Amino acid sequence: SGWVGQECRSHISCVSTEDQYICENGGSCRVHEGETPTCDCGSRFIGATCEGVKDPCKGVTCENGGSCKPLQDSHFCYCQPGYTGSHCEKRIDECAMQNPCQQGSCIQEIGQIRCACTAGWTGQYCETQLDLCQDSNPCQYGHKCRGELPGMRICDCGLEHRGEYCEEKIMYCQLEPCFNNGTCVEKFADGYSCNCQAGWNCTDLLRSLPEFLTGIGQDTLGKATTPCV
Repeated sequence: SGWVGQECRSHISCVSTEDQYICENGGSCRVHEGETPTCDCGSRFIGATCEGVKDPCKGVTCENGGSCKPLQDSHFCYCQPGYTGSHCEKRIDECAMQNPCQQGSCIQEIGQIRCACTAGWTGQYCETQLDLCQDSNPCQYGHKCRGELPGMRICDCGLEHRGEYCEEKIMYCQLEPCFNNGTCVEKFADGYSCNCQAGWNCTDLLRSLPEFLTGIGQDTLGKATTPCV
C-alpha cells in the first residue's frame, strides 16, 4: 500500500499504510507520476501534512501604526485614530466630515483637528469673542475704548481729538468756520466760538463740531445766524 505506477515503483508519501490519507485538517493529497506527492492544505493550514495553522497576518503590513488581527481565512488591519483603508493607508479628513470651528479655519492633525481662530475670537472651537479693550486701551488722552466688534478696537475721541487712537488734537479755528470777518476762538472740549464784528447780530456764538460738519447754520443775505454767518 502507498505505491503507484505501472510497476508499483512510485511511493505516495502522503498516504498511510492503511490506505488512509495522512494530510491533516482536511488537506488533500496530490499525486502526479514521477513527482513527489504533496498535501494541498487550502488557505488556513500549512506544512507537509497540513499540520500547522497559517498566520493570515504574515507578510501583511498595516501602515501608519496599524496592527494586523487574524481572521478565519483572512486578516484585518486595526488603524490608529485618523486613518482608514484596508491597510490603514488613507488619512481621514475630519475637517471635511464636520467642521466644528465656529469663527475660524479647521486644521487636520494626526488623530485630531485644531481650530485657527480669526482675529477677535478664541476658544477650542473659536466660540468666544475677545474684548481687545479688556487688556489694554490704546486710546490716548483718556478716551474710551470700545471692543464690541470682533477683532476691532474703536476709540471714542469726543470733540477734542481725532484719529484712530485720538492722537490728533482738533484745531477748529484752522478750518476757518467763522464768516463775515468773525474771529474764531478755540474752546477745546466745547468746540469753538466766533467773536463777531460790531454791528452784527450774533446771539448764538457757539457752534459744535457735529453742526459744523453737517452744515447747520446758513448765511442769509449777509446776516449772521449760527454762528456769525
